[in-house]
Amino acid sequence: AHTIFDLGQHGSRFADIFFERCKDLDFNDHTHSAVLEKDHEHALAGLANTIAAKHDGQPVKMPCVLLVEDDPITQFMVKKSIKDECTLITAPDAEKVFSLYALHQPDIVLLDINLPSLDGYDVLEWIMDNDPGGCVIMFSGKHNMDNIVKSMNCGAKGFIGKPFAKDTIMHYIQNYTA
Repeated sequence: AHTIFDLGQHGSRFADIFFERCKDLDFNDHTHSAVLEKDHEHALAGLANTIAAKHDGQPVKMPCVLLVEDDPITQFMVKKSIKDECTLITAPDAEKVFSLYALHQPDIVLLDINLPSLDGYDVLEWIMDNDPGGCVIMFSGKHNMDNIVKSMNCGAKGFIGKPFAKDTIMHYIQNYTA
């Protein structure tokens, strides 16, 4: 099963679990993770209904997702996974995010933490300063407790560890787009 760290919906519960487990953790060992599980089938069924819905005979506007990722393989995998469920815009580095964010006003940003120039947390800070209601999901191969907690503290609504599952991304598209 894949884990979903939905900090927007379960942040306080996540923190409670984390601090409860802190009593037993060696903080020099970052292999432990508190996990919040979500019913993936329910989320996907809800998303399918949302996408299929019509308003006055017209298709519902596809959610806009901005993927900030420097790895071309991960870009390809995300594009392949969600191309039919949303409009996907990609930024290979942090410098392009600012103009793309202003131009497209995405519903969700999938933001890699380790970017070649600016740190993903710097980009997250910029988005939160300029759009406090923005929905940013951190995206990283390093899904240890430090990154998850820092993401939550900086305003991210969620965290997706790499490798990712399509249903994990779809969970956020369903729950954070209107």
